[in-house]
Amino acid sequence: MRKLTVAIVFLLITSLWSQACWAKEPATPELKLQGAIDLALKNDNSIEKSSLNIEKAKEQRENASDSVTYSPGDVQNAAADTAWYGLLSADLSWMMSKKTYAADEDSLVLSVCEKYWNVQESIEDLKAKEVAAAAAELTFRRVQTMVKLGMTPPDYASASPEGVLAGAGAKYNTAKSDLEKAKNKLNTDYETLNQMIGLWPEDRPVLVEEVGFEPLKEVVLEYEVQRVLEKSPKVWQAEESINLAKFASQKMWASGQYTPYEVRKIEKEQAELDAASAKEAVALATRSLYYTVRNLEAAMPVAEKGVAGAEESLRVAKLTYDLGMITREDLLKAESALEDAKKGLLELKANHAYAKLAFQKPWAVSAGGGA
Repeated sequence: MRKLTVAIVFLLITSLWSQACWAKEPATPELKLQGAIDLALKNDNSIEKSSLNIEKAKEQRENASDSVTYSPGDVQNAAADTAWYGLLSADLSWMMSKKTYAADEDSLVLSVCEKYWNVQESIEDLKAKEVAAAAAELTFRRVQTMVKLGMTPPDYASASPEGVLAGAGAKYNTAKSDLEKAKNKLNTDYETLNQMIGLWPEDRPVLVEEVGFEPLKEVVLEYEVQRVLEKSPKVWQAEESINLAKFASQKMWASGQYTPYEVRKIEKEQAELDAASAKEAVALATRSLYYTVRNLEAAMPVAEKGVAGAEESLRVAKLTYDLGMITREDLLKAESALEDAKKGLLELKANHAYAKLAFQKPWAVSAGGGA
């Protein structure tokens, strides 16, 4: 019995010690955007994998080179043609692995920016939802009191007493639900960012760098399209695949087995069509991003005026509240309007910043150099 008691006490102490070890206070370090990017580049496994792919492709290229004993000439030679085609393919893979690595870095940087700004947007959204919920609660309490006194609230003049209570209650419940959703979204956005930069899920870094707004400089769109086409990993790979297909079209044994001429000719034409399609897709994506940026810029003055107007309305509301001319419910409604306007402006700035970065490097929008 004594041994059993000692064992139970030991297990209890071990359990409590383990919980104490795992429990930790959330860290709240100040974090700038570049700091988040640097942490993500160090922490991301896919970047390390892309780096290893370069080494792997290099080894495969060297191995293919060792298999080449002499260059293929005009005379068809199965062994020489196959070995040379293998070297060309391996060389293409090696070069593409380096471009993919750079594109993966660009993609990660863009993703970190998005996640960083998502947290800031969620913080602003939570503020708006807190004020809206507080205002909805005061409205509901006022309506309850007026109905009990046999009075009809002016904002529910056409409804029955039951309908008045039901309507105010529904709005209050919706506001509380929206507040809970905003809290959950903020936690989700924080944990997503933390995972990327190597922090604990419960950490809450203070994001000290606000997203700014700087319009895109005047550019010649077709020049920008050409710039992206020249730097796009996808377009480069498609064009290099044409060169590979051209070689294969001239060598019946390039693939390691006999390939009829008509088949080789068709494969070359397919490679050319793939390249043309890749160029069209990249050009279209670049133009689309450009117009997205310009549309967001066009909406900015309206959003800024909306914030300025809401700030002025709140200033007046505070003065009239201090004079006893309006209720706290009215004051909270003015605060809620301002928070909504600020949230909309921040969202617009973040979307613009993201679209502008994506316009510079469209291939970063999808991992692995998709553009």
